[in-house]
Amino acid sequence: MAVIKVKKIKTEEEYMHALQIRYAVFCNEQHIDTREELDSKDKEAIHYILLVDQKYVGTCRVLKMPHYYLISRLAILNEYRQHHYGSTLLQKVIHDILKTNRNATIELHSQIKAVPFYEKNGFETYGIPFIEAHQEHIGMKYQKPKEKNLEF
Repeated sequence: MAVIKVKKIKTEEEYMHALQIRYAVFCNEQHIDTREELDSKDKEAIHYILLVDQKYVGTCRVLKMPHYYLISRLAILNEYRQHHYGSTLLQKVIHDILKTNRNATIELHSQIKAVPFYEKNGFETYGIPFIEAHQEHIGMKYQKPKEKNLEF
């Protein structure tokens, strides 16, 4: 059974692994220009890394915006997809945000082809599709599970 670990990036080495994953997924696979993929927001973001059996296989970042948190640059190496590692990473990030602020609004910009993945993880689309990095995207917002009101 695989040993899975998700953690906030704390070292330059971990950050470099995250950038390598993003480059492999966004630049090599999806042909997004490196200048669009790497932006000034990386400096202000909280970055996460996903390890499977001590191998760096996934990453994402979180930006604290004035009225919400924006999850972006979620990437899982191709050979590690379809094993729910992306969901593990995403759920850890959501958990950490809500631990900081349980009423937080959490949003992301999903590539259209990734909408079903995010829907399975509690996000709903809003607005109309738009182009970002030459790819069609749509806004999505996390819908916290409804708290059950129990009456006795």
